Formats: sequence, C-alpha cells, structure tokens
Amino acid sequence: MGLDLDAFEARSGQSPLSDDEIARLTAYLHTDDTSLSERHRALLLLSRRRTADAEHALHALLEAPADTEIAALALRTLCLRWGLGAQYGGVLRHFVRGVRWDTEAGGEVRRAAISIAGELLASGTDTELMFDLIRISEDEADEPTRLAAVRALARATGYHGRPVDLRIDL
Repeated sequence: MGLDLDAFEARSGQSPLSDDEIARLTAYLHTDDTSLSERHRALLLLSRRRTADAEHALHALLEAPADTEIAALALRTLCLRWGLGAQYGGVLRHFVRGVRWDTEAGGEVRRAAISIAGELLASGTDTELMFDLIRISEDEADEPTRLAAVRALARATGYHGRPVDLRIDL
C-alpha cells in the first residue's frame, strides 16, 4: 500500500489533513512493507493535526511497535508536542521502568521516556516519576540509560547548562 507522502506533505502545508487522510496515514504506519524513513515521515505528517483518530494511531504504535524509533517519536508527540503528558503519565512511567520488547532492542523508547519525564517534571510534579528517575540514575547498569536519567533530573530542576554526565550518589 503506497502513499505519495510528498503529496500529503504539500497538501498539509495548505490546510489541515482530513479525517480520511489521517485514516490513510494511520493504515500506512501499520503496513509491514513501509520503510523506517517512510514511517517517520508519515508519523510526522500525522502529528500535525491532533484528532482522536490520530491520538489512537499513535497510542497503538506504543502497544505493538514496528520499530522502537517510531514508538519513541509517537510517545514524544503524545506527551510533549500535543501536551498530553498528564494523560499518558501511566504509559510514560511504564516505559521509564522498562518494557521488555524495547529493552531487548536497546532501550531507545525507555531513554526517550526518561527524557520526556525530565521535560514534564520541569513544569509539574510527579513524585513517583521523580523517584523512578533517581533510582535509575543511581542503580542502572546500562550507562546510556543511567546518563539519560541524570540529564532528565537536571532538566527537571531547571538546569539548562552543559550536558550532565555525573554519577549521582545520594
């Protein structure tokens, strides 16, 4: 099932995508023969207009991921771009704590969730999420994931300086 993503892109620059176009992009994201770059473009197009169908499509990418990079982008879109971080707090915590299919594939969605958590904590309060980040920054064996948690904690406190790559011993 091929879509002319260039045509979608040109059209979306003129007016919002229609419900039918959103449905076609959603179906395209779940097509097995779609390349990663095409999925990425389709997801970016889909994220331009927040509708219930688009939200459902992005959420579905978190439940049955075809690719961890796409799942991470879907989570970032839902929580940050569309401002649904509070609504997706449980999903975010689930990924921060680690999901088997993701950790077995390298943990990309987990690190994205940790970064998102830092952004959300900079403007809100979620004690459970904060403690998850502290635990990961202290105990995580995977160094890139531990550093992601350290950076997220720095962002959560409002730090915007050089990247922080410290070991936290509390």
